[in-house]
Amino acid sequence: MFVTFGPITMRALEVADVLEAQGWSVGVLDARFAKPLDRQLILDQARGKQLVVTFEESVVTGGFGSAVLEAFEEARLVDPAYRGVPVRLIGIPGDRFVDHGAVTDLRRLIRLDVPGLTEQVSEAIGQLGITAGAVGQS
Repeated sequence: MFVTFGPITMRALEVADVLEAQGWSVGVLDARFAKPLDRQLILDQARGKQLVVTFEESVVTGGFGSAVLEAFEEARLVDPAYRGVPVRLIGIPGDRFVDHGAVTDLRRLIRLDVPGLTEQVSEAIGQLGITAGAVGQS
């Protein structure tokens, strides 16, 4: 399941299409805004998923993805259903300087274009050892 907001949502939908062509079932939740975070909606939609990926076009550290991750961490303390749901944050890396340039070039450079996003999600799937036929959800 993808959780996203802002302009990157359209790219997340394209990534979902690419992965669905590879046999994955991917839901995309457009959170519409980062604050206030609709924690319950996100948690309800994430229940039973094999992977939750947040997409944001801002710095990951302390951003939208971090807020989603905090919601999961709090939920994991009281609800065992969330303990096995990994969360992967995708956005602008906070540990490196992103130079100035054309937006499309910068998105490609930091892998926030559709091919780069697809690669990042595929890497997370591979690291977790999830297969498309296992449960039919990513």
